[in-house]
Amino acid sequence: MDTAYSFLQAMGNGDQALMNTYLVPERRTGVLSDPPPGDEFQNLHCRPTSDYVNTATAVVVACEFDVREVWGGFSAGHYPWTVSLQRQPPGPWLIDNYGAG
Repeated sequence: MDTAYSFLQAMGNGDQALMNTYLVPERRTGVLSDPPPGDEFQNLHCRPTSDYVNTATAVVVACEFDVREVWGGFSAGHYPWTVSLQRQPPGPWLIDNYGAG
């Protein structure tokens, strides 16, 4: 859950390098072609959900946040997203997918 939160916080701050540290290696590409202004995502909350996979190696976290102004395909407003994470114990949780949902 902390990984998902930190990833979205880095995205909202336009920090591609930091975002990459939370992604599985094959997803580490230039996601932000137009970085947002600082603190673009506000009221960020993430929580585990029992509706999705939750094992020692895979989990999906439900997150939500507010976007302050129009940026990169987002309109200003409230967004629910899911973040899918995986790991190979004892390694860290890394994000393999994310998006609206």
